[in-house]
Amino acid sequence: MGVDAWAFAQVAEKVLYNEMQVELARATELNFRELGVENVRFRNAWVEPGKVREVLDGFEPDVIFLDPARRAEDGRKVFLIKECQPDVLGLLPELFEASRYVLLKLSPMADITMACKRLGAHVKEVHVVAAGGECKELLFLLDRDWSGAPSTFIVEGGAVMEIPDGPSTTSTGSATGSGTVGPLAISTGAKRSGEIFLFEPGKALLKAGAFELPCGRFGLTKLGQHTHLYVGEAVPEELRPFGKVFEILEVMPLNNRTMKEAGKRWPQAEVTARNVPMTSDLLRKKTGCVSGGDIHLFGVRADAASEAGNYLIVTKKRYGTD
Repeated sequence: MGVDAWAFAQVAEKVLYNEMQVELARATELNFRELGVENVRFRNAWVEPGKVREVLDGFEPDVIFLDPARRAEDGRKVFLIKECQPDVLGLLPELFEASRYVLLKLSPMADITMACKRLGAHVKEVHVVAAGGECKELLFLLDRDWSGAPSTFIVEGGAVMEIPDGPSTTSTGSATGSGTVGPLAISTGAKRSGEIFLFEPGKALLKAGAFELPCGRFGLTKLGQHTHLYVGEAVPEELRPFGKVFEILEVMPLNNRTMKEAGKRWPQAEVTARNVPMTSDLLRKKTGCVSGGDIHLFGVRADAASEAGNYLIVTKKRYGTD
């Protein structure tokens, strides 16, 4: 319904809006007139190879934005670029003839590494946009004059962080980048409030595959190679907008006795299971906790501990995304 075109119209001198579906094109044009948007031209044309110049009809854009349809003819959702309409890959040569920059919006379910590979060396930037605890959009900025690795930008609730050199340099599951887990971070027993913090990454950081970033850039320790939770004596302020930060109150082995004990001591708590042989729902059932409050129980596999194994970590939320 033209919401992207409306946003572009607020900052651009001129916008050409093309919608391939007749009903949507007519409805959007009517809405824009009612809203008083006067710097948008409207087109209703099917975009296919050999037709780009015809669709532009003399319009000379600085950037071409594409939001291809993500549903197949049978109505099912699709995620691969080649399954979307129009055929972006087939259109790229003509798009670059018309504009240096192409901005492509894809499904948040799309695989970033695969998309970059299919789109080629002209991908300059990847933007992973999250809000309200969900990954909302993936945006790929293509530059006709660019050839090299892209930078990734993660956006969470208005905060932006750049990850240079793209997802390939940040996707390792290890804590240090060498295939090993960081130094001793937690041990069983009560903890003084604020002694150690736990960082749970938000959706944008996880979608970007930046599993090493909290360690390499911010000095945190990854709990386990496949446990995407991080601990440290402090969580830097720059990282806080991109996840949740908890104080670790207590650490204990994860077993039936400790789960029952935790449920009695903290009857109201959020519960999460990570990289252990049970789901979060099962862990909640075993503890008997009711959702709510600022206590959060994490059942996790922890290699960064006095002894590697499964642990129940009792935390209290300090700040972060919801």
